[in-house]
Amino acid sequence: MKASPIAYVTKDCPPMLLQHGTNDMVIDPRQSIYMKDKIDEICGEGRAELDLFEGEPHGSQVIKGDENIIRCIDWLDKIFYEGKNPYRGPLKEITIVNE
Repeated sequence: MKASPIAYVTKDCPPMLLQHGTNDMVIDPRQSIYMKDKIDEICGEGRAELDLFEGEPHGSQVIKGDENIIRCIDWLDKIFYEGKNPYRGPLKEITIVNE
């Protein structure tokens, strides 16, 4: 239990965005569901958000993909800048070579 983050949820828990593939065979997706439930119980709903990616495995390319990266940056902007990050510009295209 000492190694489990769920044991350290307090009312001062920071906002969290939890993301998990439902076909993760390394870490059971229920761990993220339990974590969100615990945060909701201690801090009230809204402190944590949970995105479940249907059918995605551990290390999913969908979760690592551009669309989700933008989702994560949007979430951070919401938390730190009320959605209006003055420093954020458009994301640049990344060229992958030797693929």
